[in-house]
Amino acid sequence: MGVLIHQPNATLPLVMGEIVRCSARWVLCGEYHSDHEVEVPYRGETGALFKRDYGRLYRELFPELTLRDSGFLGKDKGWDDVTWCLFERT
Repeated sequence: MGVLIHQPNATLPLVMGEIVRCSARWVLCGEYHSDHEVEVPYRGETGALFKRDYGRLYRELFPELTLRDSGFLGKDKGWDDVTWCLFERT
C-alpha cells in the first residue's frame, strides 16, 4: 500500500506486474484514487506522487485477477483517504 502512487507511467505496469507475479493468491492495493490521473505536489518535487484509478488499471492489465472487495479508508479511521481493492488470482 502506498507504493504505486510514487510510480511514473513508464514503470507503473512493471511494478504492478511484479506485485502480481509475486502473489500466490491475493493482491491488496491501497492508494490515493482519482478517476483521471492527477499529479500531486510532493515535498517540493514533481513527478513523485500520482492519484489514479489503480483498481481499474489492475483489472485492465491483469485479467487473471478477480475483484473480491473494495472500500475506502478515510481520515476518520486514521488513514489518509485511501481507496483499497482486494483481488484474487483466478
